[in-house]
Amino acid sequence: IDVGATASSYETSLREAFVVVDPANRRDMIEAELIRIEKETGAKIREDRELLDEVTDLVEYPVAICGQFDPEFLEVPEEVVVSAMRSHQRYFAMEDAGGKLVNRFVTISGTVASNPETVQHGNERVLAARLSDAQFFFKEDRKRDLDSWAAKLSGVVFQAKLGTIADKVARIRAIATHLADQVGVDRDAVARVCDLCKADLVTNMVYEFPDLQGTMGRYYASLAGEPDAVAQGLEAHSWPRGAQDSLPKGDVGAVVGIADRIDTVVGCFAAGLAPSGSADPYGLRRAVVAILGILLDRNWSVPVSDLVAWAATEVDGKVPAGDDVQASVREFFRTRLRGLIG
Repeated sequence: IDVGATASSYETSLREAFVVVDPANRRDMIEAELIRIEKETGAKIREDRELLDEVTDLVEYPVAICGQFDPEFLEVPEEVVVSAMRSHQRYFAMEDAGGKLVNRFVTISGTVASNPETVQHGNERVLAARLSDAQFFFKEDRKRDLDSWAAKLSGVVFQAKLGTIADKVARIRAIATHLADQVGVDRDAVARVCDLCKADLVTNMVYEFPDLQGTMGRYYASLAGEPDAVAQGLEAHSWPRGAQDSLPKGDVGAVVGIADRIDTVVGCFAAGLAPSGSADPYGLRRAVVAILGILLDRNWSVPVSDLVAWAATEVDGKVPAGDDVQASVREFFRTRLRGLIG
């Protein structure tokens, strides 16, 4: 056997068997397929580089198939529709020229289908079931206001030593109102956002679509007639969630976000849950970087030592958060700050 010839024809032989070895080639094929669908439908693929990367690694020979769903599902918040398509099915959403979601989607099949229409209809049925559930959850959630959902948080444990999420909300409120006074942000709006900031965690929609925590809080608050600053703050307090996310746009959400994170950091240190090596299950490094990023972005002159002290006072009712704990947290902040400023 001519091993050299066999090796040199490896990629070609596999491609003839509908397997594209090179991921860069698969990605190019997917992008070309998406462009084809755009030309055929007149709609645009909503840009999603992360999903494109994921799908590239899921398929062997990418072929795009376009499907549709009932337009009545567009009455549900578009983030819900996109989440149902993206997170559960790895579908690409589509939009019109103005950026508004349309009732189409694209799925990337892993090979050439003998009957593309069968694949299309199968994917349409699966998505219809997901969207029907989402529509039902949306209607059911709105039968109760956010205050009644918030009342259920007393039965949800945040961390064994630190109590329930309702306990955490009370601590966030105390810290956030201190901070609001320091930086001149509407104290009443901050307090209201604190009261409701975790309420959507126990809704049907967020139970089914966890990535929409905060987003559903914003929708439900707006539909209930809460002021824009409160509705926006409910979503923005969780930003940034990752390195690529934007910082909160509104000051109310920024204040509550800082309070939420400093409570988690100080509480975890006091409970003996400081990060060790690469282990950081509570995301404390990310939380500290977010706090520093928000403070620097807004040029708020609030000493980290004050934040730590306020949080320690509130946490101390659950676990001791004395001088040693506070010193450790301050050093943790200094280490992260060195990394930020180089």
